[in-house]
Amino acid sequence: MEQKKTHSYIRFLILILAIAGMVAFLCLFVSPDSLSFHKQSAEVTADPALIALREQLAAGHTIIHAGGALIDSEGNSHPYTNALETLPLAYEAGNRFIELDFAYTTDGKAVCLHKWADGFYPGQKDKNESDGEPVQMSYDQFMAGRIDGLFTPMCLDDVLSFMETHDDMYLITDIKSYENEVTGQTTDVITLCEEIAKKAPQLCDRVIVQIYHENEYDPVRELGFSSIIYTLYELSNEEKLDTDEHLSFAKSHPLLAVTFPKKLLKNEDFLAPMLTGDFLMFTHTVDGKKKQKTLDQYGIDGVYTNDITPL
Repeated sequence: MEQKKTHSYIRFLILILAIAGMVAFLCLFVSPDSLSFHKQSAEVTADPALIALREQLAAGHTIIHAGGALIDSEGNSHPYTNALETLPLAYEAGNRFIELDFAYTTDGKAVCLHKWADGFYPGQKDKNESDGEPVQMSYDQFMAGRIDGLFTPMCLDDVLSFMETHDDMYLITDIKSYENEVTGQTTDVITLCEEIAKKAPQLCDRVIVQIYHENEYDPVRELGFSSIIYTLYELSNEEKLDTDEHLSFAKSHPLLAVTFPKKLLKNEDFLAPMLTGDFLMFTHTVDGKKKQKTLDQYGIDGVYTNDITPL
């Protein structure tokens, strides 16, 4: 009888030790962070092509904003035009990373425009509302006009054609979500990526897509775009300052860069942790002599600028 009790005790002890071992084993792989199922994803290392592109972009320090400012015959500067004249001027000045704004016309064509709410002409707000017409235009209306009364409108096809003949130019896209005032349809960054992937799949590796929210990353990658910049300006102030979230997202979603409004440069609680991330840090929009000072003073990798003159 005593021997049976001893055997039972030993079996019970072995069972307890086995359970304890299983719990310890699970603890090695299940951390509190991994229990946040909506964030659960494995850390992903950037591929060599993305790392090489980071190095190239960092070496140049600048992304030309909205094609770069054009100067008229009287010496006046015209930023935000996204006009046809911007591409050859920016390229000939040595710039290879050029950001352009896109919007969709009422008949569903992608054109280069900062936003319809500004009206057709930058600086002349809601110009075409006076006669009761919608601010948005058809493709023919847009392409028949002159930006600021001086410059040639440009569409997506113009940009893709330029890239075909300039095989070291990179396009950075900027398109927000808009509702078409005529059709009621919404166009956004996914719409633009779908169109580029259909029209010019051979250029996808030279199109750098700016996303505005985390949920846009996977659809963009699935369309064949591997170089992505996460721009923070559409986020709320609280979301912008959530550096833990940005760093966590970047670990599982390799980014070319994160770009942020320049007012955050002086926020040490934001800048210091973000500079430790595995991505470039760019700010916008910085012109003239302030460009180099911004890089030196704050330790960031580069700036978006209207000035096509290289640093």
